Parts: sequence; structure tokens; C-alpha cells
Amino acid sequence: MTPNRRSDPTSGGPEEPPGSSQGLPSRDSRTRSPLLRWGIGIGTGVMTLAIAVLLVAWTLQPETLPEAWAPPEAVHAPAAPALAAVPSTLRVPVVAGPDVISSLLESQVPRRFGDLGEALSVDAVPGLTFAFEAERSAVESRVVGDRLSLRTEVAYEARGRWDSGFLPSMGGGCPVGDEPRPRMEIVLTVAPELSSEWVVDAELEVVSVRPVSDTGRDRCRLGGSSLDVTDALSALVEEELTRALPELRSQLQSLDVSSLLATQWSRLEDPIAIGPEAWLSLGPQGLALGGISGENGAFRMDAELTLQPRVLLLSDVDDKPASNAVEPPEQGLSVEVIAGFAELSRAIRDHMGGELLTVAGREVEVRDVRVWGLDDGRLVAEVALARGFQGTVWGAGTPTLSADGTLTLPDLEFVLATSNPLAMLATRGFRSSLEVLLRDRLRWSTSHLLRDLGLPMGILLEQELFPGIVLEGTVEDISLDTIQVSAAGVRLTVRPQVDPRIRVASFW
Repeated sequence: MTPNRRSDPTSGGPEEPPGSSQGLPSRDSRTRSPLLRWGIGIGTGVMTLAIAVLLVAWTLQPETLPEAWAPPEAVHAPAAPALAAVPSTLRVPVVAGPDVISSLLESQVPRRFGDLGEALSVDAVPGLTFAFEAERSAVESRVVGDRLSLRTEVAYEARGRWDSGFLPSMGGGCPVGDEPRPRMEIVLTVAPELSSEWVVDAELEVVSVRPVSDTGRDRCRLGGSSLDVTDALSALVEEELTRALPELRSQLQSLDVSSLLATQWSRLEDPIAIGPEAWLSLGPQGLALGGISGENGAFRMDAELTLQPRVLLLSDVDDKPASNAVEPPEQGLSVEVIAGFAELSRAIRDHMGGELLTVAGREVEVRDVRVWGLDDGRLVAEVALARGFQGTVWGAGTPTLSADGTLTLPDLEFVLATSNPLAMLATRGFRSSLEVLLRDRLRWSTSHLLRDLGLPMGILLEQELFPGIVLEGTVEDISLDTIQVSAAGVRLTVRPQVDPRIRVASFW
């Protein structure tokens, strides 16, 4: 009897002998079964990957894709308190060179004086009368101690007559014919003062009137005779000058500093353009003046100038936050700096724009940076990334000044967004690395911040307060005292280490 065989051990049917055609798969079963199995596997893998991507994207979406990719908004918190701008009391010397007063006298004293038709008596020589006409040179000046020494030369022509009473009358003059005019040297001193009413006063004195030289060119003889009247004429001129001193003094007293300041004070209140997008507002509050003394060939007057200076780094000078002054004034110079967000964005963009960052093994480019403020005191930075990661990062934090002068955002919070869903597969590790790197990059030393802002402090070194009155000095260093952010702009308080002085170039 033939034993039973099964073609499939699991079929339960009879088993075929080896080599039997019934025990082999058919041609169709050998060609279609692997394709079906591979097709099903590939389809299942694609569906699994798609589902995984969707699940990952769905899982990460609430964390990495804010609604409409919106940047941070202000939290419900009280607005930051207004940053008070503290007036500064600046002790400055007011320095005026000797040419200031000499130029004033130059404008007040005529170049030509005297009249050949008006005879004057010479007290030193009885019976001698003279008429003269003179023209002076420019006034030379120098400071000697607390006095101003003025020197000028006078070239003159004289006509005289001498009646001795017992000798024949003698007349004549000098020069004779084509001779040059004889010359006199006149030296005056002026001791300037400032009265309690802020009126310039001065003590004037004629020091000497004498011939410029002892040569015949500078001597005067009547009609070429041996009668030399040079010394008599010098005495006559000295007498006339002494009589004119009260008038010169009254001309100096017409220089009322208080009235002049009152008419010019409003100039200090107007913003002064110091750059394409920068203005200086000195904010004058008051002025106190001390006495006048001589120092290093110039006159010095100590002054206390109370200012509330502001540097406005804004595209529109009218678009500036208000400032509230508080008392008491601080000693030294404190300058309030108002910066707009366009200017601050430019400074940060210059600091970071185009920089290549290595983040979690990727090379990422900082394509653009933009900042703005929130009324709760936070600064928002929008950083656009390219190359290794196409997306945008928003960071919001409160600017804080550390003890070492570094400006940081310690409470910085980030939001990351990208338009590439596949990039979300790696955002968790990438995001943490990026946050660490940006926290380190979004910090500045105050010197770098002020430099990046292009703070034009140099204008304080050569700034005309009024016509002829110039504020000068040398800035040794600039420190940042405070910083505050609002939706209107950024307010900084900086303290320059400056050695100022006020130079009087001319009286206006």
C-alpha cells in the first residue's frame, strides 16, 4: 500500500513525493508573491514615515509654531516706572583770552582821532598850544597777572605855537615836508571784574605814553628848530587819554552779561543737529558765575552750569519720550540718551548681521536683526536665520546692567519658528543650542554698546552755546548708568568723564 504524503504540512492533505510537480509552487506563485510582499512593505514604510512626520509635527507644533508666527506680546504687568532724568551741576571754568577784551576795545576806540583845527594847551610848557591828528595801529594784548596789558602805536601830525611872553613867538610842526610821521607808544592796563549784577566792570590805567624810539624819526621839533616838544606832546596825549578813561569804562560796563544771557538762553533749549539722525539738547536749568582771575595768559571765571543734557538718536527729533526731572542735582555730567528702535536695530544689525554661527553641528547665518520695545520694559529681538536653518527666532527680555558694566537680558525667553516642517524633527536639540548661543551673543559691554550706537559724545567737546561762547573739554571715558525700554524707545543715562571748560571767543 502506498503511504499518504502532504504538499503542505499545515494543509492536512496527502504529502507528495519528492520531485512531484504537485509539491512545487506554480510559476505564478513564484513571481507574484515576492513583489506583493515588497510592495506591501514599501507602502507600509512610507505610510509609517508620513504618520511619524505628522505626529512629530503635531507634537512639536504648540511649542515651536506660535499662532501666525506672532512675536511675543506684553504680559499683563504694570508698566515700568518712568526713568527720571537727573539734572547735572557742571563746574566749568570760563576762559577768555586777552584778545577778547582787546577786540572789544578795538571796536569801541576809533582808529583816527584829534583835529588839526583845535588847539590844546600843554600844561607842562606855559604858552605852548598844539593841535594834532593821529592814527593808531591795532591793539596788542597780553595777560599779566590779573590785568590785561594793551599796547598800540600812534603816528601823529602836530602843529603848535609857543608864546613865551618875553621872546618872539615860535610856530611850526612835525613832520616837515615828506618826513614820516613821528610815533608814540601807548600802554594801558585793564583789570576786569564781574559785578554781583553780572555787569562787566574794569579798572583802567594809562601806564605810559612815550616815543617808539629815541631816533630823530620819532622826535617832534617846532618848524625844524631846536625846540623839541616830543615829551610835551606825550604828556598832552596822556592827559587826554586819562580824561577819556571814564568813557572807556562806561563802554565796558555796557556789557551786561545777565541781559545778554537772557536774550540767548533760549538757544540752549533748542535741539542742535550733531549728525544725520542725532541731536543734542543741553536742557539748561541755571548758571552761577564767580570772580575773574588771570591764569596761563588768559582770564578765568569759575562757573556752575546746571544742565539736563540729552542726546537724541532718532529719525525724527519730535518723536522722543518725555523726561521728568528730579532734585537734587548730581555733581558731574549725566547725559540722557534717547534712541529709537530703528537706530538700535541698526546698531545690533551691525554687531551681528551676516555672522555665521555653529549650532548643533549646523552653520547658521544671522540674516537680519530687528528690535522693538514693550511697555512692560522688555526688549524684543527678531533674528532671521538662513543657510543651515531657515526660520525666525524671537527673544524677549528685560535689559539689565551688571556690576561689571555688561548689558544682558537675564530673563530672555525664546520663540522659534520655521516654514519647513521637516526641520521640526531636529528642532529640540537645535533650539536649546541656539538659545545658549544667542544668550551669549545678546550681551554687550557698555563701551561696545555706545560705540555701536554711534553715540556722538565728541560734540560736547566743541559745541557753541551762544555766538562766541563755546563749550569744550576732553572725554576720558563714558559709563552707562541706567537703561530703560518702552514702546516709545530706549532711554539710556550715560556719565562721561569729561574735563570741560567754556571758551569765550568773542562778545556777541
